[in-house]
Amino acid sequence: MVHRQTVRTNLQGRHQIRTVTADNGGDRFRIRLAKESDALPLHAAFKAIESDTKRLMIRTPIPEPDELGVQLRNGRASGTHLYLFCYRCDICAGYMRIAQAGGYGSKGRAQFSTAIVPAFRRQGLGIRITEHAIKLASRISIHRMQMLVHPGNSASIGLHQSLGFSIEGRFRDYVWQGESFEDRLMLARII
Repeated sequence: MVHRQTVRTNLQGRHQIRTVTADNGGDRFRIRLAKESDALPLHAAFKAIESDTKRLMIRTPIPEPDELGVQLRNGRASGTHLYLFCYRCDICAGYMRIAQAGGYGSKGRAQFSTAIVPAFRRQGLGIRITEHAIKLASRISIHRMQMLVHPGNSASIGLHQSLGFSIEGRFRDYVWQGESFEDRLMLARII
């Protein structure tokens, strides 16, 4: 099955995502570094993921496609922010954001976040994109990968533990989510 996403802009200037499902034989998912031209499908993926997981993610404004394109170009050029783009038939199925940590004593560390579009979950994409990121990290001199995850996101915790990540601690009252503060777990792996 292929889930094709299209983005339309309504009269109020808001983007609407429409998902169409079609059988397309043996299409495979591919993973590569995102390019500036991937801004629109990546933006559509952000919107689909945000609408499904409001309680599990830190609420930050989603950049508009033009702004995202600039981020993709500049981040890729500097190597500080990279996106791995998981796609099939030019449809973004998920992504991983890799941000090299800055500041004193942070050389060789990267903060990363993974998200899969709801229609593509439970197909092994989280494992594939994380394995790809581990290989990429070792090539660009990142020795430690770390992430923050909601304590209730058992699927993400289990996936990352199966790939050698361990829970290193809990940040109590780390992020404000609507009406209260919530904890986050720190998962990390030495590469």
